[in-house]
Amino acid sequence: MFGLVIGAVAGAVVGGAVQGVTAFVTTKEKAGAYRQAAQQVREATEKYSGKNAYDSMVNKGQDYMGKDMASMGTEMAANVYQPTNPGAGATAQANALNAADRAANVVNETGLNALQSGMSDANAANQAKYNAATTQAQQLMNQADIRYGVANQAVQEGMNALGSTANTINSLRTTKNGREID
Repeated sequence: MFGLVIGAVAGAVVGGAVQGVTAFVTTKEKAGAYRQAAQQVREATEKYSGKNAYDSMVNKGQDYMGKDMASMGTEMAANVYQPTNPGAGATAQANALNAADRAANVVNETGLNALQSGMSDANAANQAKYNAATTQAQQLMNQADIRYGVANQAVQEGMNALGSTANTINSLRTTKNGREID
C-alpha cells in the first residue's frame, strides 16, 4: 500500500511538472505570437492611417488633378478660345473673356473632381492594405491560440493515459506469494 501511495504522489509531481513546463512554454510562445501580431498592427496603422494616409491621398489626388487639368485645359483652349464669330472690337473682347472664363471654370471643376477621385482611390487602397495586414495579424493570434490549446490538451491526455496505465498495472498485481497486496 505504501508503494502505491509513493507512486501516486510521484506521478502527481511529475504530471504537475510536465503540465507546468508545457503551460510555461506554450504561454511564452503564445505571448510571442501576440507581440508579433501587435507589431504588425502597429506598423499597418503607421503606414496606412494618420499623416501617411493623408499624404498618400493628397499625392494621388494631385497626380490625378494635374493630369486631368492639363488634358481639359488643352481641350478647352482648342475648342472655346476659337469662337466661330468673334465679332469686332468690344464684342470680340467680351466674347473672348467669356470663353476664357468658361474654360477656366471647366478646368477648375475638372481639377477638383480629379483631386477628390484620387484621394478616394488612395483611401480605398490604404484601407485594403491595412485590412490585409491586420487580417494576417489576427490569423497569427488565432494560430497561436490553436497551438496553445493543442499542446496543453496533449499533455492532459498523456497524463490521463499514464494514470490509467498505473491503475491497470495495480489492478493486475493482486497477489504476492499467494497473499493479496495492500
